[in-house]
Amino acid sequence: MKKCRLPLLALVTISFVLLAAAAKAEQAARQAADAARKAGSYFALWSFIALLSGAFSASYAATIGGRGRDRAVPAALARY
Repeated sequence: MKKCRLPLLALVTISFVLLAAAAKAEQAARQAADAARKAGSYFALWSFIALLSGAFSASYAATIGGRGRDRAVPAALARY
């Protein structure tokens, strides 16, 4: 009785095809992860810059407002 090797050959071919598909999927996942990491780093950088500029602006406005308050004439003395 002669055994047929075709099922074994088909099984090996299918496994190579599945390995190639898995490698392509892994590469696509790595590219997506790299893109997400890059977008996250840009977001973090610009968020930091926005918060820093907001803090500077608030500090400057408070300084100007405090100086204006200190120079103001009280309402009780404004009549004289």
